[in-house]
Amino acid sequence: MFSPTLPALNIISILLVDDHSLVRAGIARMLADEADMQVIAELSTGEQAIDFVRSAECIPDLVLMNARMPGMGGVEATRALLETYPDIKVVAMSSVVSGIIPSQMLRA
Repeated sequence: MFSPTLPALNIISILLVDDHSLVRAGIARMLADEADMQVIAELSTGEQAIDFVRSAECIPDLVLMNARMPGMGGVEATRALLETYPDIKVVAMSSVVSGIIPSQMLRA
């Protein structure tokens, strides 16, 4: 009898960084339904994101980063992460759709 084998899933590890716990929870819940994605940590500040990546056993494949957070914001945290880990992919999240924040994230 023929038994097809399914290709192994490459799991995308995701670091979720947003200062609003409800936003983090909502995004994490949506991503939980995706078989090929796993949220490895939910953090609330840019500083926490940098500390996590520096101490992590594995570097996340993707960082979902809020652009505006208290303390070190997403722009500064993205710059710091990419300086040390240039292969990390960062997706900026923001409720601000115009002005300087989106352009700063693109340049980070």
